[in-house]
Amino acid sequence: MSMEVGTSSSARHWTREMVVGTVWAACVVWAPLVVVANIVVEAVPHVRGIGFFPQLRYVVITSACLINTLAAACLYRWLVACSNRPRSLLSGYLVAVALVVLTLMDILGPPGLARAATAPVVVVNLISALLVPGLVESPPRRKWVVVTTATLGFIEIFGVVAGLGTEHPLTRATGESEFEIPRSMLDAQQRFIDLPSGARIHYVDVGSGETLLFLHGNPSWSFQWRELIGGLRGSFRCVTLDYPGFAL
Repeated sequence: MSMEVGTSSSARHWTREMVVGTVWAACVVWAPLVVVANIVVEAVPHVRGIGFFPQLRYVVITSACLINTLAAACLYRWLVACSNRPRSLLSGYLVAVALVVLTLMDILGPPGLARAATAPVVVVNLISALLVPGLVESPPRRKWVVVTTATLGFIEIFGVVAGLGTEHPLTRATGESEFEIPRSMLDAQQRFIDLPSGARIHYVDVGSGETLLFLHGNPSWSFQWRELIGGLRGSFRCVTLDYPGFAL
């Protein structure tokens, strides 16, 4: 009975050392995990080719990894104090989280989002299940681990702050560009279309006749074709667009 009371008490009352060690363990996992997760997102072929899911952008992935590792570390610390199988229970929790997240993406997100997110979600939860328990039980204090974690963490946090500073609500397809293009340079209406993948595409469609499709390079945008379009629009239907993430 005394052992049960002691265990329950330790589960409810965390010392300062326990809190610091748990948070530090989560950070040690989170810093490299962000790099791995973003690589996986880019490595897995996008379901819709050129389409990119904004739900899988850097700011979201980095924040999700931090929440995941902190929750896993805190849960494991609590499970150690009140369960004989903390590792198994943590693994079960992470599997449940992965299933819930993917299900919500499939129900609430655009078509293909859950499929595109499966690999990064599985990798993030698998790495958390493998590394969190050992690091919570014995938080690393080697100098190279501290320096590497602090450096990666600073870069990643800076990236999140910078990314949030560039985000703004998109004006849906209204036929108006986000900055004015003089009619003397390109006499055409700026059009927009929202793809099922979530990407917002800007394009120009002028003239009539056989269709000519103009595709820009990298880095560039549809504006580079203005002189050709101006000369050909009298005989052809000229269509050009900005790739997702370029220009308008």
